Amino acid sequence: MDVLNHLCEKENRMVGIRSFGAYVPLYRISYEEIGKAWGGAAGRGERSVAGQDEDSLTMAVEAAIDCLNEMDRRLVDGLLFASTTSPFLEKQASTTVAVSIDLDRAVNTMDCTGSLRAGTIALKSAFDAVKAGSNKNVLVTASDCRMGFPGSVYEQTFGDGAAAFLIGDSDIAVSIEGTHSICDEITDGWRREGDRFVHFWEDRFNMVEGFQRIVPEAVTGAMEKYGLKAKDFAKFVLYAPNERTYWQTAEMLGFDLKKQVQPPLFSSVGNTGAAFPFMQLVACLETAQKGDRILVASYGNGSDVFILEVTDGISDVRSRKGLKRYLASKKMLPNYHQFALIKEFFLMEESRMPPIRPPATVVWRDQKSTLRFHGSRCTQCGHEQIPIHRICSNCSSKDHFEEIRFSDRIAKVFTCTVDSLGYGGEPSPFWAIVDFEKARTRIQIADAELREVKIGDSLEMTFRRFPRQNDVPVYSWKSRMIR
Repeated sequence: MDVLNHLCEKENRMVGIRSFGAYVPLYRISYEEIGKAWGGAAGRGERSVAGQDEDSLTMAVEAAIDCLNEMDRRLVDGLLFASTTSPFLEKQASTTVAVSIDLDRAVNTMDCTGSLRAGTIALKSAFDAVKAGSNKNVLVTASDCRMGFPGSVYEQTFGDGAAAFLIGDSDIAVSIEGTHSICDEITDGWRREGDRFVHFWEDRFNMVEGFQRIVPEAVTGAMEKYGLKAKDFAKFVLYAPNERTYWQTAEMLGFDLKKQVQPPLFSSVGNTGAAFPFMQLVACLETAQKGDRILVASYGNGSDVFILEVTDGISDVRSRKGLKRYLASKKMLPNYHQFALIKEFFLMEESRMPPIRPPATVVWRDQKSTLRFHGSRCTQCGHEQIPIHRICSNCSSKDHFEEIRFSDRIAKVFTCTVDSLGYGGEPSPFWAIVDFEKARTRIQIADAELREVKIGDSLEMTFRRFPRQNDVPVYSWKSRMIR
């Protein structure tokens, strides 16, 4: 009887989104600048551009931190990383994300890749895990920085970005009322091992036999499954390859384009691949009201459809940076040349500085300081140090310390400088001595030039990729001006 009651309790448990967050890189380039570089026509708008030290993993960390905000990270017992552009073919990126955001070791991690609907596949997996009771709180991150062939329309319309959702069974802001999925075999877009750019088949085939056939079938199937019609939804959120198809599909399915369809991010961020439906949903939830029913659809060798309902808990999760704040914080690239440098289209002169080649053993040994960004607080006198020190530099006590996290703290610039000698085609490192409330350390500043930073300016921490040394991937923390 107890087993039966337990099964019924799991079946009736409300599962949904507890929190959400997003990340958009600082840099943007206008369609006009890309068009001028190739002497062709360009539409109106701009796309986001991940910095030279950013990738899908670092952006996922940023979105995850925005999602968790000030929540107790010990609550998270699962983390899923979804991307078509993971920096690794044989290594879990989700584990790196989990360690970097300082999650507990007893956390289930999984990478979802190989499909544009990798994000919604991960979301469905998290929902099923929490519904079944095998996890309590699963953090799902979706991040992509795909590249279109130089000179192609996709070079303009692709964008870089990430979003994250915390799925749980308590303190629900948005309940997941139902799901529906279909799979479909079609070769419309692909990227093989070793390919840098995404390949596409002929556009009409891709649209007519791909997206415009599959998504309507999935959405219609979901509404029939749960006895709903288009008029029953406050908002429709979907993935689409471009803005024209986005609006056409919504209209064909019977949604009111002015009232029911979430405005797309194509002209402000771009098509962010596996992260696109996630980022669209974050934008929708930033203005959603209690009682709103939302339909979300993805695409990629099939489609996943979610039926969501906003609860009164939505008001408790709007203190994040989210899409609005990140979209408002941007720096325009002045020309295509700068864009091409960031995307490393050119073969640049190698650095003339002596290479720093930390072996994997050092990266592993120092991960608490480099990945988790932990420092130490002396339990004898309260003095704080970064990185972790066994001996207190204030009272000289040994091994009397506790580890503390600095990745979510604000620092102030004490002094800064740019090392502009000997780095060839690489960006010159921008270093600063910064003061936390009780600690001082040396750290790089990202996304800024020396003339933009003043003594006393506040900095927040940001997770970045460092130049690969000796084929060992190196990720750690830098700082940036507060966005």
